[in-house]
Amino acid sequence: MKRIMVGFFNVAGEPDSVETEVVGSPKREYAALRRLIELKHPNVASAKIKRIGSHVELRDASHTAPIPIGKGRTIGQIFTDAKSNTAHVGRAFFESRPVDVFLVQFPASGKVSIHLHPLLKSDGNVIQLPNNFTANRLASELPEIVCSSLGASARSINLRFV
Repeated sequence: MKRIMVGFFNVAGEPDSVETEVVGSPKREYAALRRLIELKHPNVASAKIKRIGSHVELRDASHTAPIPIGKGRTIGQIFTDAKSNTAHVGRAFFESRPVDVFLVQFPASGKVSIHLHPLLKSDGNVIQLPNNFTANRLASELPEIVCSSLGASARSINLRFV
């Protein structure tokens, strides 16, 4: 597993993030994040880029691997691990706060809901969106379902679906 530092920034009023590998020196890691965000937005003045937080996470292939949703697969078939009823499907900024996007399946009812896990401790608890949908729907509908559930409050939605 790799240790990754994710930096979250307000870039001229819009949220954005960059990542760097943890090297054991926070000063170098923060400097690397700053360089990366400035390279990503070369036309924005440095003074208009503010770091709003950072987060260190352990990553393995299951956290970043693409999730296939084509060829007649249903949403229920995304939950391949019999021991878990959750699937990490992406990341977004929701109401200007960075969140991980999870699908949670409730097998007894056959329903699936979207949960948002804040990445910064100061952003509170898990948010369960009110829209539930059946696990029998086609998985190819998921990008539209997730984006419409997040609504206008979401920015920079990165989903792992292929």
